[in-house]
Amino acid sequence: MPNRYPRDIEQRMKRAVAAWQTIDPAMQVGGLPVADLEAAIAHGEQIKSEMGALKAQMTELRNERDALHLSGWDLVKRLRRWVQSVYGEDSSEYEVVGGTRLSKRKPYRPRKRAAAPVAPGADQAET
Repeated sequence: MPNRYPRDIEQRMKRAVAAWQTIDPAMQVGGLPVADLEAAIAHGEQIKSEMGALKAQMTELRNERDALHLSGWDLVKRLRRWVQSVYGEDSSEYEVVGGTRLSKRKPYRPRKRAAAPVAPGADQAET
């Protein structure tokens, strides 16, 4: 969902505080003093700082998860190779651990090479 405020809202809020201070620091808008806008800016900066720390923590956790998944995948491949060597490539045990039985694989067929495209005017003899 798109935000309902401009991307540069922090800068606009700071400019508004500076302008407010220039015009009349004691002025209140709708019963709210300039201090309320300043407090909102400070709270927003605090939240932004916390978000940065959480982003770094998320990156660290993702890296940890990826390392765990990689080691788990290595164990799965080892299990498949072990079952394949003990029971054979076409066994039901090999299929149970996630391998594709030899009898269920598509037969190998070499691909036909596409003809090389001919450049326009290449078939005409030079004069």
